[in-house]
Parts: sequence; structure tokens; C-alpha cells
Amino acid sequence: MIKILVGGALIGITLASIGFWYFMVSNIGQNIGISSSAEPYTQILMTVPDRTDTYAYSFKTCAGKEGLAKPTIYLSSDKQDKTIRLVKDLAPHECLVTATVLMTSMPYDVSLTIARGVEISESLTNETRTTELKSRLLTKSNELSALLTQKREDPNFDKKFLDLTHEIVEIRNELKYVR
Repeated sequence: MIKILVGGALIGITLASIGFWYFMVSNIGQNIGISSSAEPYTQILMTVPDRTDTYAYSFKTCAGKEGLAKPTIYLSSDKQDKTIRLVKDLAPHECLVTATVLMTSMPYDVSLTIARGVEISESLTNETRTTELKSRLLTKSNELSALLTQKREDPNFDKKFLDLTHEIVEIRNELKYVR
């Protein structure tokens, strides 16, 4: 394990996660080819442990014969459900790689689904989703403030700090896509 100082916090990174993030940095948002499938699909490409019960996933989403307008992907595990809206339209048969972090105790039992017409129209509006995310961000920021007033003698302090930091970053990233 390699220890790295990031923003004043010491974090540990394994060689596997370095390889994963190198793969992700070099491939995120890139068109990775075309699909011959007539139907759109999404599939997990790589799973790497990030921290306890949290895994980093890379996955590709491919349009079918009709293309997809900024597809919405639903991810579901035993501990967390997540909605990700891709940032670009996919032309017919085009594929795109992206990544996320998901909490789960069963890393190989995660489902991915592409939202279709009715599902998208029934999803939360951007305004409602923005309000929900801002509320979650405030809650997590308050939890972080409370944690920082505690003594670092707590053996779980660093883990709690990292967990809250990851959650805050994730919520901020989600806010960018909703706005």
C-alpha cells in the first residue's frame, strides 16, 4: 500500500486501485468503439475495492440502433442505489466508459439498468433532485464539522473523515450533472 498526502489527509492507495484509476483517467468519457447490438445495454468493466464496503466500478454504456440522449443509468446494490446521468448523447451503436463508487457488501451483485422513456419521465425533476442533493450536502458537511471538533484519539476518526469526504465529493459531482 502506498500512502499519499492529499489535502492534509493521509490516504492509502493499493497498486490495484492505482491501475484502476489510471485506466479510468485515460478512458473516462471517451468513445470506446461501437456496438453491434440493436438494443442499448450497460455492463461493468472493472471492480476495485475503494474502502470497506465501498467499491469503484467502471462500466460502459452502449446505444442500440437508435442512439441515446444523455442516458440515465440506475445502479443498485444491497446497500445503495444510485442514478447517473451521462454527460453526452450516444450516437447509434456508440459506447461510452464512465465510473462511480458504490457501497455494497456484495461487490459482484450490482445491477445496472438504462432508464427508458417512461422511467425517465417518472424520475425526479432537476429542481427536486437539486434540492435533495443540496440537503444531503448540508447534512454531510455538518457531520464533517462535528467530526472535526472531536479528538483524533478515536480509532475510527480517519475512516469517518475519509468516508464523509468521499460522500461530499460524490454529492458535489452529482450536483454538477443535475444543474
